[in-house]
Amino acid sequence: QTRAEIEEKVGTPRQLSLRILADYSLKDDGKESGGILPKTNIKTAWLIILALLATPATLIIGVALLGVLVAAIGVAFAVAVTIIALAGAAIFITLTSLYVGIFLLFTKLGVGLFYLGIGIIGIGALMVILPIIYLIIVTVVKMVA
Repeated sequence: QTRAEIEEKVGTPRQLSLRILADYSLKDDGKESGGILPKTNIKTAWLIILALLATPATLIIGVALLGVLVAAIGVAFAVAVTIIALAGAAIFITLTSLYVGIFLLFTKLGVGLFYLGIGIIGIGALMVILPIIYLIIVTVVKMVA
C-alpha cells in the first residue's frame, strides 16, 4: 500500500495519533467486555506503529527547519557585524591618515601630502558609502517589518 492509500483509510499521522489517544482515553482495559479481539488488537498495533513512524519524520523536519532558521539568522547577524566593523575600520584609517598627514607636512612635505590625500579620499568614500549602507538597512528593516 502507498502512503496516500493508508492516509485515505486512517487519516493523516496527526489525525491517527489523536484518534488513538482518544480511543485509549475512553476505552476501559477490556475486562468488562470480555477482552479485545485479536484482529482488533493487530489493527490497533498497526495504527500505533504508523503513528510512531510518522512522528520522528515530523520531528526531524521540524528540527531541520529550525536549524536552517537559526543558521540564516546567524549569517544575517555576521554580515551586519562585518559591515559595521568594515565601516569602523574605514573611519579609523581615514582619521589616522589625516592625523599622520598633518604632522608629516612639517617634516616631509611629499609624504604628508600623500597621507592627507589618502585621508581626503577616505572622507569622500565614506560620504558616498555610508548613505548607501543606511538606505540598505532602512530597506531591509521595512521588508522585515
